[in-house]
Parts: sequence; C-alpha cells; structure tokens
Amino acid sequence: MDLRNGVCRNLIQEEGCFLCPLHPARHGKDLRIGHCDTDYLCKTATLFEKWSEEKKKKFVAFVESKKLDNVTYSILMDNDSLLKDFNEQGKNI
Repeated sequence: MDLRNGVCRNLIQEEGCFLCPLHPARHGKDLRIGHCDTDYLCKTATLFEKWSEEKKKKFVAFVESKKLDNVTYSILMDNDSLLKDFNEQGKNI
C-alpha cells in the first residue's frame, strides 16, 4: 500500500474527523476498489471481532485511557502495539 508514515495518503480531515474520501459511505459507490486493499483488517481488528463483549469493552477502555490522536491510534492499531500492550497489561492484573 502507498502509505505516508504508516498512514493512507488519501486520508482527509473534515469537521474534526479523519476519513477516507473514497469510502462508499460518502459516494454510494466504493471508489477504493482498484486503488486500496478494501478487505484489509489488522491483526487487532481481526481478533477484536472474535472477543467477548466484556473483553471488547476492556480493550476500548484501555485504548481510551491512552488519549491518542486519530493518526497515532491508527498506526498503533495497525502495527499491533495496542494489542501487545493490552495483552501485557492483562498479564499484570
């Protein structure tokens, strides 16, 4: 993928939110096809889908406690750093 410091080059900021300008939610048509890997899910997102609701809530609270900006959050999710830190924290409880 064509990334800039681990972040999609198409990312835009609109009304305080970062988003994909090619996303079908904006156009009704998926303009990402042929341009982006629309099926990509990082390891963390793949595992999150399979977790219990309780574990999901704990992870969300853990992430919120980090007070990350959107770009840092995206990078740390994609490189599995948040997942690793969350799992390490769980070992220490």
